[in-house]
Amino acid sequence: MSTMNNNNNNNNNNRIGVVDDSETVTSNGTQPETLCEYLKRRKEIWVIFIIIALIITTMISIVIVKRTKTNNESISTTEEMEVTTESTTTSTSTTTLSTTSTSTTTLPTTSTSTTSAVAYANGTYSFWPMENNAVDIISGLDGESVNSPTYVTPSITGSGYALKLIRTSKQYIQIPIFKSFVNTSFTVEMWIYPTTLINGNYYFGLFTQYDGATKDHSLQMMIRGLQLTLDFYGGGVNGATSLTTKTWYHVAFVYDYPSKTQIIYLNGYQDGSHSSAGPYLGTSGSINIGMYQDSSSFNYFDGYIDQVSLTMAAKSASDILNDATLASWHSFDRDITYDSGPNKLQGKAVDVTLAPGMSSA
Repeated sequence: MSTMNNNNNNNNNNRIGVVDDSETVTSNGTQPETLCEYLKRRKEIWVIFIIIALIITTMISIVIVKRTKTNNESISTTEEMEVTTESTTTSTSTTTLSTTSTSTTTLPTTSTSTTSAVAYANGTYSFWPMENNAVDIISGLDGESVNSPTYVTPSITGSGYALKLIRTSKQYIQIPIFKSFVNTSFTVEMWIYPTTLINGNYYFGLFTQYDGATKDHSLQMMIRGLQLTLDFYGGGVNGATSLTTKTWYHVAFVYDYPSKTQIIYLNGYQDGSHSSAGPYLGTSGSINIGMYQDSSSFNYFDGYIDQVSLTMAAKSASDILNDATLASWHSFDRDITYDSGPNKLQGKAVDVTLAPGMSSA
């Protein structure tokens, strides 16, 4: 009995030992599986971390590139605007040039303050020689005939043509392209040969522009009675000399904007002046050669007109005297037959060759 109990106890002990051994094996078998899972999760975490780091690095690089590109664009824009400012302000004053290095907010003010494109839209000089047409051979302000005026020969130059206008036929030349004379100096010159003049309140248009019957809105260069007149409507100057018919005259009308002075020249000499005049403010209207409009009335020139010129500057008295008295000027610098004088006489070269000469500069 005791022997059986001992055997049972031994069997139990052996069974327990087996169980313990199996449990130990099972326990020891699960530890490697837990470590692998841990390492696997740790690897996944590192992969996720690396991906996030790459994303953040890429985003930072994109932001840096964009900011660099933006800065480059702003720098290039600033440089372009500064260059534009220098080219705009070079013709104004030295003081204005110093603002080039300041803030770019001054640029719009600079560009608008020097705007003068309207006044010089077709250049600063026009010339109508009236050689059987009303073409402006310098800047393209070509005229159109109204009521079929004709051309006669010879002109004041002794050759070529001059414009012939008949007052009773209401003939004149119209230049439809608008030319602004607002707030600027100008000089108009021409040769005239009146065939009809009437003393008193009679008008014979020479070079005019009509914007309206209000002060400083009607540009009037004409003959009033027997004298030359320069007026902007509501204040002007009359010449002192009475003209006669069938005589060639060189006439010049000058407006000096800085001094607000109107000046009339006859045959190269001053014939009248008026200060505190204008400036002219008309913003519309065609240029008319040989006609003056006064509200609803029209006043036409009667006679010949030749060598009409327009300069967007106030010519000096010596320049106008040269224009009135100089027959021709051949410097032989531009072309062998080119006349640099006011009459633009076209010569003809016969057995002539050019040689080095002395500069007139």
